[in-house]
Amino acid sequence: TLAAYSFAKLGFHFPHVFEFASRHAKEVIRDFTAHQLQMMAVAFQRAGVRDVALFQEMSIQAQRRMAQFNAESIALLLRSFSLFDIKDESLFTRVVVQLPRLILTFRPIDIATTLNAFARLQ
Repeated sequence: TLAAYSFAKLGFHFPHVFEFASRHAKEVIRDFTAHQLQMMAVAFQRAGVRDVALFQEMSIQAQRRMAQFNAESIALLLRSFSLFDIKDESLFTRVVVQLPRLILTFRPIDIATTLNAFARLQ
């Protein structure tokens, strides 16, 4: 996840790098932490690489680890899904269930990002 995020942040958007990262991430995604899931989603979003199968796997794992996400991580994860128009109702429903826990730690940018993700996917 760190390598994919670093490549994306530095602007090295080589498709073969992200194909490699996607292929190998799927093998170990069950072991990703909430932060690693968020970093991988943001990396692919920044690089403009839309891998629906990887995002579906990330959604499954994010739902399993929903209690580990903080307000910023969940906002960034949802933004990545929404920017690729990947509507995953079960993920967004799990986020709604977690809002009472997260709401006290939301910064204004987290609120705006989360609401924008919901609005974008309706």
